[in-house]
Amino acid sequence: MGRSYISFAHEPLVEVMRTRWASDAAMMPLSTKRRLSSIVLLVALAVLPGCAGFKPVRGIPVQELDLASCAPNSNRSARSTLDLSVLRQVRPEVHRVDSGDVLGIFVEGVLGNDRDVPPINAPPGPNSSASLGYPIKVLDDGTIHLPLVRPIYVRGLTLFEVEQAIRETYTGRAGLLRPGAGRILVTLQRPREFRILVIRQEAGNPLGNLGAAQSVNFETDKRGTGRIVTLPIYENDVLHALAETGGLPGLDAENAIYIIRQPRPAPLEPVGEFIAKLPPASNPMQQPIQSASYLQQTAHQDHLYPIPAAPGHPSFVPPPPGPADGHGVSSDVPLAGDANAAEVLPEEYPDYVQQAAAAGSQVIRIPLRVLPGEPLCFGPEDIVLYDGDIVFIEARDQDFFFTGGLLGNAQIVLPRDYDLDVLGAIALAEQASDGPYPTPAVGGVSVLNQDVSAGASKVVVHRPLPGGGRLPIEVDLYRALNDPNENLIVEPGDRVFLRYNRYEAFVAFCERHLIEGAVIGGASALTFGN
Repeated sequence: MGRSYISFAHEPLVEVMRTRWASDAAMMPLSTKRRLSSIVLLVALAVLPGCAGFKPVRGIPVQELDLASCAPNSNRSARSTLDLSVLRQVRPEVHRVDSGDVLGIFVEGVLGNDRDVPPINAPPGPNSSASLGYPIKVLDDGTIHLPLVRPIYVRGLTLFEVEQAIRETYTGRAGLLRPGAGRILVTLQRPREFRILVIRQEAGNPLGNLGAAQSVNFETDKRGTGRIVTLPIYENDVLHALAETGGLPGLDAENAIYIIRQPRPAPLEPVGEFIAKLPPASNPMQQPIQSASYLQQTAHQDHLYPIPAAPGHPSFVPPPPGPADGHGVSSDVPLAGDANAAEVLPEEYPDYVQQAAAAGSQVIRIPLRVLPGEPLCFGPEDIVLYDGDIVFIEARDQDFFFTGGLLGNAQIVLPRDYDLDVLGAIALAEQASDGPYPTPAVGGVSVLNQDVSAGASKVVVHRPLPGGGRLPIEVDLYRALNDPNENLIVEPGDRVFLRYNRYEAFVAFCERHLIEGAVIGGASALTFGN
């Protein structure tokens, strides 16, 4: 049964050939037998376990695919840095007073005796100037309290207008000062400030870890940094917050900034100002009397603070709109308890930002690189920061690709600001690693070395699909060198394998095991032979 492949009529011929081969083998020298045995053993070791060149990994040729659909994120090189001036708010010509400002006020005969020199206050910072008068803080309802007169509403006024309001108060119904008599001085002693929390998850930040961004698994030893910065009015914007905490995001951070903003309540106002802003249909004379829990009375009978009631309560009154300078509540900011407070964000947003939006916070994403002519996805009011706002910079923990095969096993970070094609990925991988074994080729094991030794030209890229699974894409390096359309753009999550084709595998085997072995054996014989 085992000899069915040969005819029984040829059995005498087979016996003759077997006898001749046995006699020739007996006449061979022992060294020749050992060499033939070594060659047969090497071939068996290369073929029997399964050489990679004879078990190729198949993929769809890149010329049969649409590169635009295969690389949806391949537009990094086309983007340019955003004009940084849009991250800074425009400073007005004059300062508008609001809650939190500390004014320097001197009223001769009221705040200070006659012929007294007004107090001179040193500047609180290097960018401030000295001020005159006694410190008077603007309260949360936008008023200031001075002796012998009722509270004066100064929100939104300039310093000159505040001085005129004080003069009219003391010379009007109060009659404490004669018109034109007495000195009244109003200066800005300390502008209002805002406390902003800046969280940066980047290794290149000089305030944090100094680990290399191109190292393998660099995120395992990286830690973020957090700082609370205090910014004065008209400097409470994104650009100043970044300048105080290390500048723009590093190369290992995402090229975008996230602003997480909590809902802000309406600013408090005196009840007179509050009623004046209501529409005519909401005239309080035609409305039921408010409950006592809605109004909180201070020491002055004409100074009442509206405490907002919950929606649906009989005493609920809609809050007034914010002032013109944007310090009030933005119409885009959802208030607490709003049914639409939970904002649905795209899936590429970080998990922390997703959770903050689900909790009712407003999330604003500011990209730092945009396409030419691309409209901005944020407005001037979005870059202004207030108390409790969070500026978040996310790390690029998932912006990398893997290598395998002749390139060795590695995890390499993708460039942030430009696209990386297959040729660049091979060069970057060969620079980062010498491969799994030494090679005599100058410049690596791929055909990019342009050396006389054998090189690999077959690249298989396993690309993750949105619905799961991976798409194998095959790239020929020879064709990619001459045709840019064959040069695939590497995407985050790709697995790049460099392999020999069958011809290259045979040549590399002969070069590595036969030619090198013969050269080394001959050199050893000449050196140590008799």
